[in-house]
Amino acid sequence: KENNLEFAMGGVSAGAHIALLYAHKIKNLIFDIKFLINIVGPISLLPEHWYVPTESFEVLESIEERSDINNAINEGKIKKIFEDEYTLVNYMNLFLGKKYTSKELQEMVENKLIKTDNEKYQEMLMIVEKAFPINYIDGRYPLLCEYCGNDQEVGVANYSYIKEKYRQNNKLDFLELVYMKYGGHELYHYEQEQSI
Repeated sequence: KENNLEFAMGGVSAGAHIALLYAHKIKNLIFDIKFLINIVGPISLLPEHWYVPTESFEVLESIEERSDINNAINEGKIKKIFEDEYTLVNYMNLFLGKKYTSKELQEMVENKLIKTDNEKYQEMLMIVEKAFPINYIDGRYPLLCEYCGNDQEVGVANYSYIKEKYRQNNKLDFLELVYMKYGGHELYHYEQEQSI
């Protein structure tokens, strides 16, 4: 019935980002969301969310806890996806319709790392972080996540941050993970790319 519509929302990669953001940020939705599906969705553009395996077969047995991610970083099993964080400030600038010049973006980065105390960077982040789903996720919806061990684009750290949000709100029973240990960003095994 029109006055009792229920929907599931989901997406893959950027589509998952949009679904998570829409469901959690938009107030007064015109329909009820029953549950969400997040397949390899990026949850922010902050550097600490972007970790991938160091080698295609060096995947983690468990990625569910933040401590697992920290240990994997310390042991060299996962690395930052962007060696030069200029890429991230450039992405953020695209969100803003290229508000900042190339020179201003370059001033935000030193030795390939974002200068977090840079005034322009802080200004940009204050605007663009409104588009980061992680800032709104609170466990109100049942959420099925899928992340892959060999994903070289949206890495394993994303899920642990989502789980922290659900834990903080005592909603872990609303969260489920499908972990494809040998899958890549396209979900199938990395080597299959050549034959498809």
